[in-house]
Amino acid sequence: MNVVILAPIGNRYIDYFTVVKDHPDHHYCLFILEKHRDNYPESLPDNIELIVLKDWVRTYIAYEIGLFHQRYPIDLLFAYTEEEILFAAEMRERYQIKGQKTENALRFRHKNRMMDFVQQNGFDVPSFDLVHSVEELKEAIERITYPVIVKPGDGMGSQRTYRLNHASDLQQYIRENNIQNILVSRFIDWPVYHLDGLMKQGEILAFSPSRYFHNTLDYQHNQSIGSIQVEENSPAYHHLLDYSQSLLPLFNQEETLIFHLEVFFKKGKIYFLEVACRMGGGRIERELYQTYGVHFIQELLAQELGEKQRMSYRKINPLTKGFVLVAPKEGLIRQLPAQSIEKLPFENVYDFYLFRKEGSQSKKAASSIDAIASISVEGQSFEKVLKELKEIDRWYREKMIYE
Repeated sequence: MNVVILAPIGNRYIDYFTVVKDHPDHHYCLFILEKHRDNYPESLPDNIELIVLKDWVRTYIAYEIGLFHQRYPIDLLFAYTEEEILFAAEMRERYQIKGQKTENALRFRHKNRMMDFVQQNGFDVPSFDLVHSVEELKEAIERITYPVIVKPGDGMGSQRTYRLNHASDLQQYIRENNIQNILVSRFIDWPVYHLDGLMKQGEILAFSPSRYFHNTLDYQHNQSIGSIQVEENSPAYHHLLDYSQSLLPLFNQEETLIFHLEVFFKKGKIYFLEVACRMGGGRIERELYQTYGVHFIQELLAQELGEKQRMSYRKINPLTKGFVLVAPKEGLIRQLPAQSIEKLPFENVYDFYLFRKEGSQSKKAASSIDAIASISVEGQSFEKVLKELKEIDRWYREKMIYE
């Protein structure tokens, strides 16, 4: 099998290269960034080609894919980040490679298309409209009524996403943003959940629902974002699972997909928010690994390479898990209160990751996943995990020293 892998994220995060090494009978072309070169062995076997890029330039990547295809007709093109989903689909169509194609990828990437699709299939969505001018934006808000959410139609990570409560908010938004391809939707003041897992040919094999303990837009007010898993014995867990099993196969029943679905949920009622065919951000990947004992992206690649199912999809760790992304402030970081998991004065931490270093310049969060550090804990219940995460967040932020 001839395989192309688009890997803009460092291999240390998911270690997909382990799967590559386990399948030496295939020929690989891996696209990576120069800053991640040290994630890979210095010397590679003849069946692995490494194309190292200073910048992730898709026109050049497309050119190199074409050259590789001339020598080794591509059987599999593997992409695991949201930014590359659509590009990968376009390349598959161009070279007639099996897997997700453009029409399906657009349904996962363009929010207006996904909202239309969900609504047409009988699921509730907030009132919405896609606008391309100031006049259309004003008309949409008049029809939907305040408060509304405005965001790019193909955005991610809550970047450039805002809540507009009044006409004065609208005027400021118009002054500061180009009004083109903007999704306007009714603001729903309900808890937001992210539902993560793996689906194979329409059947959900692994499922992990979590509730955000702050609104995902609260990063704009210097709040730390985080979430806690919903306990499996709760009615909410089964309600969310039934919803996911009804909705997700409508998006794709052919491929094996990792999914990240977000919904509003309150008292048995669900409104769709958005869905992606990739791993969720923050520390969701580590949380799933702690729950199931398998890296989902590794599992997905192994199955694409023809390997038999490696995981049982049974949870090996029954404890409830959660994580917090400690919000950054503006300024020079003079002191971090802890730079390793051993230095944290909390018992139930299982994962700790620093995004900033002492002596580095910090800016306010530009998205819901911008953070100083990520800290994950596990415990006996949702309430206990929530309490500890809030204590950790307060302690870390109080102990940090900025200049």
